[in-house]
Amino acid sequence: MEIEQYKQQIKGNRSMIKFSVRYEQWLEEIKGQIQENTRENYISIYKNHLGPYFGDRMLDEIAPQEIERYYTTRSAMHLNIHTIHRHHANLHSFFKYAHRHDWIAENPMAKVERPKDTYKFMAAYYHADQMRALFDAAAHDKIFPAIFLCGVMGLRRSEIAGLKWDAVSFNDNTIQIRRKAIRDRSSRKDVVSTSLKTQSSYRTLVMPEPVRSFLLKLRAQHRNSDFILVDEKGQRISLNTVTNRFRALLQREGLPKIRFHDLRHSCATILLNEGVDLKEIQDWLGHSNVNTTANLYLHTDMKSKRKLAERLEQVISEKDDETS
Repeated sequence: MEIEQYKQQIKGNRSMIKFSVRYEQWLEEIKGQIQENTRENYISIYKNHLGPYFGDRMLDEIAPQEIERYYTTRSAMHLNIHTIHRHHANLHSFFKYAHRHDWIAENPMAKVERPKDTYKFMAAYYHADQMRALFDAAAHDKIFPAIFLCGVMGLRRSEIAGLKWDAVSFNDNTIQIRRKAIRDRSSRKDVVSTSLKTQSSYRTLVMPEPVRSFLLKLRAQHRNSDFILVDEKGQRISLNTVTNRFRALLQREGLPKIRFHDLRHSCATILLNEGVDLKEIQDWLGHSNVNTTANLYLHTDMKSKRKLAERLEQVISEKDDETS
């Protein structure tokens, strides 16, 4: 009874305020508490999806069933499940804040389950021979340093775009990942941040000799630039330029279509097929959880499967010889 009276009291003290008003207030109040690119994502999701759907609704009248219907409509719009999961996380954060600040008497998200992932994501990737063909085709392209470092070292696009020469030690033969580039939507420019995705993203990698040799030559060409990924004039190459030129390169050269990020998948898969331990690959890629490495990035290719079939055949043949 006391709980119900409390809820009624909260509701009585609360004026009827639209979702749009509270959401924009929330965005302002969390500024500085979360990474700016996360906040930018919240703004984008609101403008394109949450605003048009919930904007004119009174915040305290939004029920769990309505949120679940929202997920259904996004699925009907062919948004993939990972995008809908981001919307779910966005709504969860917003309504949790709203409930904590007594904007609503009850949190509807407490009764909303995360949409189930009925589709298992399988990333495309290149085999080692395809990777070499790509390197040959891209050798004279200005984004080749990005392609090479992603394909060989497994670095994220944002990490490569934020990589400075002071992070490279030719004496110790290492690269330190301490920065990343992010797109600032307000200025429409890439900015460098020292706030990485997770704590595990901060890492120090040992350079294979081909990477060391390549970077030494690149350094000689761009002695006046602080950043590694620059054009012939020493100007930083943007994240969008990397994505767009990579897509155009594959089409022009007739190479299999993959995303730039799939070069990272390819690096991980090649390491796995060479017998590198899963935990070592996790550390190399900068994943906080080994399950991420196992579930998203690693795929056994047909060559490995044939080897496995041959081993099974050998075991079965040996048992047949024993029984004959």
